[in-house]
Amino acid sequence: MRGGYRWLVLAVGILAQASLSAFHQGLPSIGPELQRHFQVGLVQTGVLLSAVAAGITLTLALWGSLADRFGERAVLAVGLGGAALALGGAALLQGSYVGMFGALVVAGMLGSCANAASGRAVMAWFGAHQRGTALGIRQMATPLGGAAGAAALPFLALRFGVSAALWALAAACLVAALACASALRRRTPPRAAGGATPLRDLRLWRLALGGSLIVAGQLSLITYLVLFLNQHRGVALAAAALVLTVCQLGGAAARVLAGAWSDRVGERIGPMRLLAAAGGVLLAVTALLVEAPLALLVPVLLLTTVTCMSTNGLAFTATGELAGAERAGVAMGFQNTWLFISGALAPIAFGALVSALGWSAGFGLMCVLAFGGWLLLEPLRDQERTGWRLQA
Repeated sequence: MRGGYRWLVLAVGILAQASLSAFHQGLPSIGPELQRHFQVGLVQTGVLLSAVAAGITLTLALWGSLADRFGERAVLAVGLGGAALALGGAALLQGSYVGMFGALVVAGMLGSCANAASGRAVMAWFGAHQRGTALGIRQMATPLGGAAGAAALPFLALRFGVSAALWALAAACLVAALACASALRRRTPPRAAGGATPLRDLRLWRLALGGSLIVAGQLSLITYLVLFLNQHRGVALAAAALVLTVCQLGGAAARVLAGAWSDRVGERIGPMRLLAAAGGVLLAVTALLVEAPLALLVPVLLLTTVTCMSTNGLAFTATGELAGAERAGVAMGFQNTWLFISGALAPIAFGALVSALGWSAGFGLMCVLAFGGWLLLEPLRDQERTGWRLQA
């Protein structure tokens, strides 16, 4: 029974995470349409597209703590149901830039339950020899949900308007909330021994900060890829959105492969650093090829984005293993808070730098940040190899 049920937990976790990423990572695919809809510039468009990430950042740690206390079922059902209502509100407020921004922030605040709670559930039901692969599959839901959004939202927005795209996202969150409420078991979460908090362990802070620097390039690429190809290189919106979709699908596969690799070698930090270095090199190459022929530029963009997307599951798994299963919710919420701080700030900084100095400067900055994360994680590699011990 346990063996079969854990795969159901994984499936529900994938659905929950995909419903969140459909609006978090899918909305950039209609960035040009939102820009035209509100008649705003590149930076203002980036701010609107970062609204969801800002909302997610505000409540990630809280949802993780609630999952540790009350279990994943209640947290996912309430949070995703609330996100559906907020997205419906964004659709009704489509005439107001400020109103839509606020509704998207609220949607992010409620939908962020999927990050810590679904990851905690998967970690609890899979052993260490399968955990990297399982969490890699679960993290695969992020680009898959983003790919679904990138494929569907431009069609809906261009054919029926921005509000139709937002209503579709609300429906997806509602379906996920109902699935979590019906499929997950109600259980009493394990208590942390002595009430210790993993946030006293400075290694978690290092891991969170290093991970946030590494994903800055991924988040900026996802946010601006369609705008870059459509406005700077003259690629049609549908074709640019297709490139983003392919990137998301490739990123999904890369996360599973990275997780399986980490299970095989028995560590997470080493593979994570190698992938971060590869992503940094590719970001530097992208900066040099901004004006290159599309036949060369697009494959490099695909490879760069896929590589930069591959490390998320490893960071998530390392965080849960460092904190321990009984504290995994709050630790994963903390890790994701840092990732989404990066997700909220990096695209805005990227857009501002592009507006001032050009696209090459933006990609160059993301390269520097990737190598900064690679360097910051170096001390954790040997500590993981000798075995994590919680330092309270």
